Amino acid sequence: MKQTDQVLAHLKRYGTITQAEAIAEYNIWRLAARICELREQGNNIHTRMIKGASGRSSGLYSLGKAKRRAA
Repeated sequence: MKQTDQVLAHLKRYGTITQAEAIAEYNIWRLAARICELREQGNNIHTRMIKGASGRSSGLYSLGKAKRRAA
């Protein structure tokens, strides 16, 4: 299974994903790149920046409603 498929399946099942989850669950080290690819495929993915315990910010990605395609 491609990494983009793994990320999309995770988003559909759990609602959100972080870089730490992507590494731990799927060994995906470039989550932002996979998110970019999913957006290019037409997926509506939201990003919210969160601060971790160390004070560093990272993205929390979630799947939004499907975008309507122009006729």
